[in-house]
Amino acid sequence: METAGLTSKDRKRRTQPADPYVMHRQALQPLLSEWLPDASDFESASSAGDFGRFLTRHHLQTLWLDLLGAGGNPSRFATLEQTLREGAKMWAALELSQRNVMHQAHSLLETAGIPYFFAKGVHLQQVLYDRPSQRASSDIDIFIRRSDRRVALRGFLQSGFDARPLADTISHEVRLRRHNSDVDLHWDLFRPGRANPQIMDWLFGRRERFGEYWGLDGTASLLVMLVHPAITKYLLSPASMLIHLVDQVRLMRGGRVDWAELTDGLTRSDTRTAAWSSLYVLRLLTGTEAPQEFERSLRPGRLTRWYLRQWIDRAWITRWFERRRLVAGLFSLALQDSWADRLRAVRSLRAAGRDAPALMEEVQQLS
Repeated sequence: METAGLTSKDRKRRTQPADPYVMHRQALQPLLSEWLPDASDFESASSAGDFGRFLTRHHLQTLWLDLLGAGGNPSRFATLEQTLREGAKMWAALELSQRNVMHQAHSLLETAGIPYFFAKGVHLQQVLYDRPSQRASSDIDIFIRRSDRRVALRGFLQSGFDARPLADTISHEVRLRRHNSDVDLHWDLFRPGRANPQIMDWLFGRRERFGEYWGLDGTASLLVMLVHPAITKYLLSPASMLIHLVDQVRLMRGGRVDWAELTDGLTRSDTRTAAWSSLYVLRLLTGTEAPQEFERSLRPGRLTRWYLRQWIDRAWITRWFERRRLVAGLFSLALQDSWADRLRAVRSLRAAGRDAPALMEEVQQLS
């Protein structure tokens, strides 16, 4: 028998599943520790190309190019560098278009007297990185109040933006397009029912200027980055991006987070469990920890912690990702803080489905 000469410890080690997050750690650790990997980490041009495409998909290509250039001998990583440059070139062209669209959106909303703020990628690339091109963003996220939805949407459409509404998200956002740039116009952070509606008032109370635009302060930005990718992208699913973890680390290290206020915002919005799950992933992949008192204040019950860890540690989210309803029902709902919150989310999902046709028709009429 093949294992006859092995000890019980050796046999146990051989039966343990492979770490599903090896490449994730390879992608993140050099960026957070400024440690340059050895060229032997990439055994062939093929593996270097695959890794480069992995970095690009997770919006890490420019940060890695900067890291390789700072190493003094980037020729060791020629294949990797070439793959990254191809991705960086595409995002650089998009960034220029996004900058113009951001200015148009700002002018439109300011002229109409509609309070707004930019959030997530296009905001964080301005305030967390040495230059915006280091942090690619696939779209522009703009948040307004629900009461301003019709006026704002009419203004965008009359200014030449095209509406591309989706029935699955029309309850809380509509996608617009201008000059090859996608704009997600939000009037809620999530589909109604996934968080307490008070969250929008809390976020608007933490607006601040960055340059000519309105964005969120560090505390509110961290709240959004802890809970939004968890609930909408299922943490480490194929739809998630590792740049979100870099954002979280930079926000935490930047010193502009009021942890007591952040706890209050997460409690008001019923999103403590989602934030705790994001922090668990952050610690798992990068070793970065939030203040212990803050993390303890978010910690769900023992059974919920064990259950969520199984999904994350065993990469079940990726394994079952094509069966979205299963992941939404068995994993995403577990991110709610209580059974009452889960019931509210299910009821609101059904209501959103009933209301979607009328909202879609409203957008078409405004167009």
